[in-house]
Amino acid sequence: MKKIILLGVAVLLCIPAVEAKKKKKVKVQVADTVTMTTAQKQSYALGANLGATVYDNFAKSGIFIDTAMFTNGLVDAFHNAVKLSEEEMKLAFAQINIIAEEYQKKKVADAKALATKFLEDNKKDSSVIETPSGLQYKVLKMGEGA
Repeated sequence: MKKIILLGVAVLLCIPAVEAKKKKKVKVQVADTVTMTTAQKQSYALGANLGATVYDNFAKSGIFIDTAMFTNGLVDAFHNAVKLSEEEMKLAFAQINIIAEEYQKKKVADAKALATKFLEDNKKDSSVIETPSGLQYKVLKMGEGA
């Protein structure tokens, strides 16, 4: 069971690399200051960081996260009282992977369509030269070398 939980955490932290390039700084809303011990602040910081990572890697990729169940799963794992069998967890992770793969395929298709449109529009420019292989370039200043 611990291997499945570790696998789940690994999946949570590793999925969409595509989004990593586009990461923007998001201004975080800070709630009213609450008095906490150092240990409470550290624990809260870990939880907030994990939550932000999960949001960045999954929610933005079209994967619905039920925050109440996510929190329950986290607490249950800490108490070694996970409510799903290994098979149910494997199935859930397989479903997450399918959704993530579909999202990434769509992102790749969108990027490819954008690149194709750019190349088609670019070759209409009279100063752009296209080789038989499809490479496009523009001579900015003709050299006079040998």
